Amino acid sequence: MVLKYGVIRIQLAIPTTANFVLTSASNPKGCAIAPGSPTIFGDLFLFRRPLPSTNLALLSAVMWDGRETLQKITTQAGQESIAPLLFDLTDQANTATTTHAQGAPIVGTQAQQDIVNFATGLYTAQVVLVPDIGIALLDLGAKGGANYLQNTVTPAFAIGVNNPLIPPFTNTIFTIYSAWEPTSPEYRYLPPVQQAIGRGEALFNNTTFVVHDVPGINSVPSDPLYNSADPLAGQDVVAGCGLCHNNPNVGNHSTSLPINIGVTMAQPINNNGSVNTVLDLANLPVYTLTNSVSGATVQVTDPGKAMISGNWLDIGKTKGPILRGLAARAPYFHNGSAKDLPAVVNFYNQRFNIGLSLQQQSDLVTFLEAL
Repeated sequence: MVLKYGVIRIQLAIPTTANFVLTSASNPKGCAIAPGSPTIFGDLFLFRRPLPSTNLALLSAVMWDGRETLQKITTQAGQESIAPLLFDLTDQANTATTTHAQGAPIVGTQAQQDIVNFATGLYTAQVVLVPDIGIALLDLGAKGGANYLQNTVTPAFAIGVNNPLIPPFTNTIFTIYSAWEPTSPEYRYLPPVQQAIGRGEALFNNTTFVVHDVPGINSVPSDPLYNSADPLAGQDVVAGCGLCHNNPNVGNHSTSLPINIGVTMAQPINNNGSVNTVLDLANLPVYTLTNSVSGATVQVTDPGKAMISGNWLDIGKTKGPILRGLAARAPYFHNGSAKDLPAVVNFYNQRFNIGLSLQQQSDLVTFLEAL
């Protein structure tokens, strides 16, 4: 699982206060002690990709399920009001030391502070596309690389910036390659790869499609995880990539908004009700969860935020990660179920019936590789 999917196994128990219970669990890897077994106090096996320890100043939630967001992050422009973020990262440093590293607590030590200082000073973004060819992402008006990210993008970041649920909002999320987009006067003079990156950025910003049944945004009444309190509950929404990747030139969500696009489900479903067959989920355990009140059931490979909140309506929800430096992080999604960026684009193309041509998919992949 580590070598093929880039995941580590997290063991968590369903909270005792949860309004759902585990009905059954599969064991595809044939573990001697199966997930959900009473001998491990009912712990579930959750296989998750480690998130990058970089670009941390741009976070709106810490960890896939937000479990290290102990103080709500309040970052404002100019890197003001970052004390809650630093508190969360400080606790995360200790938790990682005592759990993953199986070491002694480091609370209040210089080591704990050094870890946070080091991690918050790291910025990562793609500076060269295909290193052996050497296609620079800083030339001809482009603004790739970590320097622009650190010195221009980060100081402008504030929690809630460009919130798609609160006007004003622009779907023009990325502008780092605006000089390479087809509308640029210089576009026709650019080499083909730069043109592809520019077309991909324009596709990311300008393509719209129907977003159907995403718990956390617009779950529908027929979904067992329907929540009438979702911001756009019961409504199909015509939107673009920026609905979920709204943070300008970063690509994560600028507020804490855990959602379920289907990646955590045992069987992801497309807009039209068909089965999405793109992701490699065969090696993940499947958990059947039952609502303690209604008796409704769902099957997931990871209950997501619900393992922290104990709330049925949080089942399957995770955060969207920062997209910068994406090319170095295959495989993708929280569980490594998409082996490469073409698989990621193919998943979204099917899931939301976007209708991207093969050329458009290729351009979008090239753009994502340049982040």
